[in-house]
Amino acid sequence: MLARAGLLAYPADVVSIDVAPEKLGAYRVRGKLGEGGMATVYVGNGPDGSLRALKVIKTAYAENQEFCTMFLDEGKIASRLSHDNIVKIWSLGKEGNRLFMVMDLMRGHSLHALSWAAKERGVAIGPHVAAYVGSCMASALHHAHEAKDESGQPLQIIHRDVNPSNVLVSYDGDVKMIDFGLAKAVNRSSQTAAGILKGKIGYLSPEQVSGKPLDHRSDVFTLGITLWEVSLDRRLFKAETKVESLRLIHQAEVLDPRALEPEFPPLLANVIMRCLERDRDDRYPTAKETGWALREYLRIERPGVDMKAELAALMMRVFGDERAEQDAWLEKVATSRSTAPLNTLRPPVMTRGSFESLPPLAGTSEPPPISSLRGAPSSQSSQAPLSNPPSSIEPALPIVPRATASSPSRAVWMVLFVIALAGTVAALVMLVFRWLWG
Repeated sequence: MLARAGLLAYPADVVSIDVAPEKLGAYRVRGKLGEGGMATVYVGNGPDGSLRALKVIKTAYAENQEFCTMFLDEGKIASRLSHDNIVKIWSLGKEGNRLFMVMDLMRGHSLHALSWAAKERGVAIGPHVAAYVGSCMASALHHAHEAKDESGQPLQIIHRDVNPSNVLVSYDGDVKMIDFGLAKAVNRSSQTAAGILKGKIGYLSPEQVSGKPLDHRSDVFTLGITLWEVSLDRRLFKAETKVESLRLIHQAEVLDPRALEPEFPPLLANVIMRCLERDRDDRYPTAKETGWALREYLRIERPGVDMKAELAALMMRVFGDERAEQDAWLEKVATSRSTAPLNTLRPPVMTRGSFESLPPLAGTSEPPPISSLRGAPSSQSSQAPLSNPPSSIEPALPIVPRATASSPSRAVWMVLFVIALAGTVAALVMLVFRWLWG
């Protein structure tokens, strides 16, 4: 998992052996924000004294052409986007043999961290705030979908990785999307090989799982997953194995929010369920229309309410202590005269668990009746068989043969056949030997 650039939160269990550079281009490195497996994010002073987030490839991957190409693709795609709900990429550069990008510095946390921390601290995010965040995401996605190159030709960007980890929420209530590293665009240099699925398990569309050509409605589906999860405080397509998660997505049998929470706002439930239609022709045709539906819901349910201020208040209830710590650390970064980067800030919230640990259905030990699922047959059974997705897809893993819990896979049958055939041949050979020398 790459460090969340521009955000003062990061996986706390990752330790780097990289030595922090003194400078990256025109920026002096002042401290480390965080890191992931392949990149580290620092905060730096620009020539004008402003603080920026500096995302740099780790030394171990600096010579990896494939990763460098993906890194450059991310920067080039995101730098074409200028929107209030997308973290701005200011420039791309190279220091020595290491590529880096200069990004806006955002004080806050990811939606992923907010969801988990709110649950941990007994604070409900609620459907209204979830709808507001979703409307901001929809605006960002529509801007990306409609982006054009220098000649005015559509870039045909599809994010392909819409999930709570790629949404940043500031202490002031700003919502911004990040991480276009997996985005599909007509002019990107790196291409996805056949049979490889790009994206985060649990946050894919049925057409991604099926290996079909994608369009912007794939992002509408994954936006719907995020809306469903954040508003209900549950995981939607979380299973014990990755393959089972893919099967759930392929079927796209989604529980209506009102089946879990009878008081759930019907208007919002309808918006979410339309986003999550299995057939993309039944979804909202664009992210713009999705955003309009969410804003219309807020206009009806929360007339005259400043939802940005409401989100900022929620952030303070959940992260009040962390904000004071972050502000003090950044003040020290901005004023320090030391030439060496400061130690990494470690917000307490990111050391205590993750949204991944939320139960699929909080408070229940059994899944809901399958009849509660949209489009499911009326039945008293609590489970329904799920058909297998095409065997040609697998999320960046080796292709595996299809299998069900009740029948062996084709590979198993082939092995059994070969064993049986070998046994038959051996028996025939023994009979021939006995006849000749018996």
